[in-house]
Amino acid sequence: NWFIRLLMDKKTIGLMGGGKQIRDINFVDDVVNALILAGGSKAADGEVYNLGGCPLSLRDFVGKVIKVLGYGKWVVTKFPDERKAIEIGNYIADITKISKEFGWKPKTNVDEGIKRIYDYTLPLENERALKAYGSKSSVNKLIICNKEPVAGRTKIIILKEKTGF
Repeated sequence: NWFIRLLMDKKTIGLMGGGKQIRDINFVDDVVNALILAGGSKAADGEVYNLGGCPLSLRDFVGKVIKVLGYGKWVVTKFPDERKAIEIGNYIADITKISKEFGWKPKTNVDEGIKRIYDYTLPLENERALKAYGSKSSVNKLIICNKEPVAGRTKIIILKEKTGF
Protein backbone atom coordinates (compact mmCIF):
# COMPACT_ATOMS: atom_id res chain seq x y z
CA ASN A 1 0.00 0.00 0.00
CA TRP A 2 1.33 3.38 -1.01
CA PHE A 3 0.26 5.08 2.24
CA ILE A 4 2.07 2.47 4.35
CA ARG A 5 5.23 2.88 2.27
CA LEU A 6 5.17 6.68 2.56
CA LEU A 7 4.58 6.59 6.31
CA MET A 8 7.36 4.03 6.84
CA ASP A 9 9.62 6.46 4.96
CA LYS A 10 8.46 9.19 7.37
CA LYS A 11 6.73 11.17 4.64
CA THR A 12 3.63 13.23 5.37
CA ILE A 13 0.48 11.90 3.70
CA GLY A 14 -1.57 14.44 1.74
CA LEU A 15 -5.23 13.42 1.92
CA MET A 16 -7.20 15.07 -0.86
CA GLY A 17 -10.70 16.09 0.09
CA GLY A 18 -9.88 15.49 3.74
CA GLY A 19 -9.61 11.74 3.23
CA LYS A 20 -13.35 11.23 3.60
CA GLN A 21 -13.52 8.91 0.58
CA ILE A 22 -14.36 5.33 1.51
CA ARG A 23 -12.43 2.44 0.04
CA ASP A 24 -13.00 -1.27 0.59
CA ILE A 25 -9.70 -2.65 1.87
CA ASN A 26 -8.47 -6.15 1.03
CA PHE A 27 -5.43 -7.93 2.42
CA VAL A 28 -3.47 -9.73 -0.28
CA ASP A 29 -3.85 -13.18 1.33
CA ASP A 30 -7.63 -12.82 1.25
CA VAL A 31 -7.52 -11.82 -2.43
CA VAL A 32 -5.31 -14.82 -3.24
CA ASN A 33 -7.73 -17.15 -1.42
CA ALA A 34 -10.64 -15.75 -3.44
CA LEU A 35 -8.72 -16.24 -6.69
CA ILE A 36 -7.87 -19.84 -5.77
CA LEU A 37 -11.50 -20.60 -4.92
CA ALA A 38 -12.85 -19.06 -8.12
CA GLY A 39 -10.02 -20.30 -10.31
CA GLY A 40 -10.56 -23.87 -9.18
CA SER A 41 -14.22 -23.94 -10.15
CA LYS A 42 -15.87 -24.28 -13.55
CA ALA A 43 -18.82 -22.36 -12.10
CA ALA A 44 -16.65 -19.22 -12.03
CA ASP A 45 -15.81 -19.33 -15.75
CA GLY A 46 -16.87 -16.03 -17.30
CA GLU A 47 -18.16 -14.66 -13.98
CA VAL A 48 -17.23 -11.43 -12.22
CA TYR A 49 -16.79 -11.23 -8.44
CA ASN A 50 -16.30 -8.25 -6.17
CA LEU A 51 -13.85 -8.52 -3.30
CA GLY A 52 -13.89 -6.33 -0.23
CA GLY A 53 -15.26 -6.48 3.24
CA CYS A 54 -13.38 -3.81 5.19
CA PRO A 55 -14.73 -0.41 4.08
CA LEU A 56 -13.29 2.66 5.76
CA SER A 57 -12.31 6.21 4.90
CA LEU A 58 -8.82 6.97 3.68
CA ARG A 59 -8.41 9.18 6.77
CA ASP A 60 -9.29 6.26 9.07
CA PHE A 61 -6.97 3.94 7.15
CA VAL A 62 -4.03 6.34 7.47
CA GLY A 63 -4.86 6.77 11.16
CA LYS A 64 -4.69 3.00 11.64
CA VAL A 65 -1.32 2.84 9.88
CA ILE A 66 0.03 5.62 12.09
CA LYS A 67 -1.23 3.77 15.17
CA VAL A 68 0.48 0.52 14.11
CA LEU A 69 3.75 2.25 13.18
CA GLY A 70 3.76 4.48 16.22
CA TYR A 71 4.60 7.54 14.12
CA GLY A 72 3.45 9.49 11.07
CA LYS A 73 1.30 12.43 10.10
CA TRP A 74 -1.13 13.54 7.44
CA VAL A 75 -2.47 16.83 6.15
CA VAL A 76 -5.52 17.82 4.14
CA THR A 77 -4.65 18.80 0.58
CA LYS A 78 -6.79 20.31 -2.14
CA PHE A 79 -7.88 18.14 -5.06
CA PRO A 80 -6.19 19.34 -8.24
CA ASP A 81 -8.89 19.78 -10.91
CA GLU A 82 -7.52 16.93 -13.05
CA ARG A 83 -7.57 14.51 -10.06
CA LYS A 84 -10.99 15.61 -8.88
CA ALA A 85 -12.38 14.87 -12.34
CA ILE A 86 -11.35 11.20 -12.05
CA GLU A 87 -12.06 10.66 -8.33
CA ILE A 88 -14.39 7.68 -7.99
CA GLY A 89 -16.01 8.75 -4.73
CA ASN A 90 -16.82 6.01 -2.23
CA TYR A 91 -16.33 2.38 -3.14
CA ILE A 92 -17.82 -0.43 -1.07
CA ALA A 93 -17.82 -3.85 -2.72
CA ASP A 94 -20.82 -6.15 -2.62
CA ILE A 95 -19.26 -9.55 -1.84
CA THR A 96 -22.62 -11.38 -1.71
CA LYS A 97 -22.04 -13.32 -4.93
CA ILE A 98 -18.62 -14.79 -4.07
CA SER A 99 -19.74 -15.42 -0.49
CA LYS A 100 -22.81 -17.39 -1.61
CA GLU A 101 -21.10 -19.31 -4.39
CA PHE A 102 -17.81 -20.14 -2.66
CA GLY A 103 -18.21 -19.22 1.00
CA TRP A 104 -15.48 -16.60 0.65
CA LYS A 105 -15.14 -13.75 3.08
CA PRO A 106 -12.11 -11.77 4.18
CA LYS A 107 -10.28 -13.22 7.18
CA THR A 108 -7.71 -10.50 7.84
CA ASN A 109 -8.89 -7.31 9.53
CA VAL A 110 -7.31 -4.00 8.56
CA ASP A 111 -5.20 -3.58 11.72
CA GLU A 112 -3.75 -7.08 11.41
CA GLY A 113 -3.11 -6.58 7.69
CA ILE A 114 -1.21 -3.33 8.29
CA LYS A 115 0.90 -4.98 10.99
CA ARG A 116 1.64 -7.97 8.76
CA ILE A 117 2.69 -5.68 5.88
CA TYR A 118 4.98 -3.75 8.22
CA ASP A 119 6.47 -6.94 9.71
CA TYR A 120 7.12 -8.27 6.19
CA THR A 121 8.49 -5.01 4.77
CA LEU A 122 10.87 -3.93 7.54
CA PRO A 123 13.44 -6.76 7.14
CA LEU A 124 13.42 -6.20 3.35
CA GLU A 125 14.02 -2.51 3.88
CA ASN A 126 16.95 -3.26 6.19
CA GLU A 127 18.39 -5.76 3.71
CA ARG A 128 18.07 -3.22 0.88
CA ALA A 129 19.89 -0.63 2.98
CA LEU A 130 22.72 -3.04 3.74
CA LYS A 131 23.07 -3.92 0.03
CA ALA A 132 23.08 -0.26 -0.94
CA TYR A 133 25.78 0.69 1.55
CA GLY A 134 27.76 -2.52 1.80
CA SER A 135 28.02 -5.19 4.45
CA LYS A 136 27.91 -4.34 8.14
CA SER A 137 31.71 -4.53 8.31
CA SER A 138 32.21 -2.10 5.40
CA VAL A 139 29.71 0.51 6.58
CA ASN A 140 31.36 3.52 8.17
CA LYS A 141 28.69 3.82 10.80
CA LEU A 142 25.88 1.40 11.56
CA ILE A 143 23.26 2.49 14.03
CA ILE A 144 20.60 0.18 15.41
CA CYS A 145 17.78 2.50 16.32
CA ASN A 146 15.26 1.49 18.99
CA LYS A 147 13.89 4.99 19.55
CA GLU A 148 10.74 4.07 17.66
CA PRO A 149 10.12 0.41 18.48
CA VAL A 150 7.28 -0.94 16.43
CA ALA A 151 5.86 -4.39 17.00
CA GLY A 152 9.08 -5.36 18.78
CA ARG A 153 11.18 -4.87 15.61
CA THR A 154 14.42 -2.97 15.21
CA LYS A 155 15.00 -0.75 12.22
CA ILE A 156 18.53 -0.50 10.90
CA ILE A 157 19.56 3.01 9.99
CA ILE A 158 22.79 3.37 8.08
CA LEU A 159 24.62 6.66 8.14
CA LYS A 160 27.82 7.27 6.22
CA GLU A 161 30.20 9.73 7.74
CA LYS A 162 30.71 13.09 6.02
CA THR A 163 27.95 12.60 3.47
CA GLY A 164 25.44 14.97 4.95
CA PHE A 165 22.54 12.55 5.38
